[in-house]
Amino acid sequence: MRKTHTEIHLRNEPKHGHKEYKYLYQQMLKDDVIRKAYKKLRKGKTKRKEIQYIDAHLDNEVQKMYDMILNTKPEGVDVPHPELAYKPKKRTPKIIFEHGKRRKIYMPEIHEQWLHHIIVLVLEPIITATAYPYSCGSFPKRGAHYGKRQIERWLLHDPKGTRCFAKMDIRHFYDSIRLKILMKELAIRIKDDCFYTSSDYAYRDLIKESLSDFTSASGWQITS
Repeated sequence: MRKTHTEIHLRNEPKHGHKEYKYLYQQMLKDDVIRKAYKKLRKGKTKRKEIQYIDAHLDNEVQKMYDMILNTKPEGVDVPHPELAYKPKKRTPKIIFEHGKRRKIYMPEIHEQWLHHIIVLVLEPIITATAYPYSCGSFPKRGAHYGKRQIERWLLHDPKGTRCFAKMDIRHFYDSIRLKILMKELAIRIKDDCFYTSSDYAYRDLIKESLSDFTSASGWQITS
């Protein structure tokens, strides 16, 4: 039976208790993964000229993304066309106000966003599988109502007599993420140098925010 992109290959669980993941780079190169990531990317952006161009030349653009990923490998590893490798660019952050909060975001080029979605698509089943079951807000089908129902169950049926709960928020959470520590946490679980290299390049400016959502919700420690 053919494996889907959501099937992650696991190694034996090491002594420190963390599962290790490999073959993620191969997942990034799959045609269906690249196309699914683009489908997620284009939502709400169909009027943008870049999206309209990609829609009109989709097969060629998918091939370009494949070539970029194929040629993005750790330093010292031979690739057929090094000039096609992804090269992170320095981005100037933009300040926005969203839901009453002041946020600093980066405005990547459309293909950088596409790479972002590919990486997150590959990482999502890994992080979701290791997440605390009642982390709400960062996962599909785990919104406010999901959390509310569980709290009601605890209040009604918890033999220990739960009567209170606390809701907390970290001020400027994204800005507080220490990228080196975040990547170190990933390296503990991801034993795939090519995937890690692609992710490291992209995280520098692009997907720190998206991954930090997942890491905080899944219980991965981000500390000094």
